[in-house]
This record gives sequence, structure tokens and C-alpha cells, in this order.
Amino acid sequence: MRLGRDPRTNNLVFRDDAQSGSISKSHCELRYDRTRSMFVLMDSGSSNGTFLATGQRLVPFVGADLRAGDCFYLAQRSTMFQVDSK
Repeated sequence: MRLGRDPRTNNLVFRDDAQSGSISKSHCELRYDRTRSMFVLMDSGSSNGTFLATGQRLVPFVGADLRAGDCFYLAQRSTMFQVDSK
């Protein structure tokens, strides 16, 4: 799943307004790795960053492993997501 403001390239699209202005056109990608039974989150070189719930900013284009229940956010904590296995 790709997250960002560009509806042509993303599955989860944020509106292009002041509230989501900190979200990049192509912000990040979340995929499920079946062989390891975990999710992989990767920042797509966004301007304002993708963060783990701890506040750790992801290195662009380097995957971070997440398990069900883990949280992450885009640019600011108000865009927090929780990974769910359902």
C-alpha cells in the first residue's frame, strides 16, 4: 500500500490542503512480507518524514519491520496509524 497525496500513484490518498500539506505526493509504502509474517514500512524520500511511534525517523528507502499493533506516523503525530493483521 502506498500513502501520499498523488491519487495516480497511491492507494491511500491525502487531500492536497493545509491540513495534509506536510504529506508528500509519494510519502511512504507499507507492505506485508509473508515469509517473515511481518509488515515492512519504507519512507519514499518524503520531505517531512515517516516515523515510528517512538519518534524515530525512518531512513528514506530503507525498510523498517513492523508487527501487528505497532504504530507509525507521517510528518506529525496527528497522522498516526496502527498496523492491524485483520
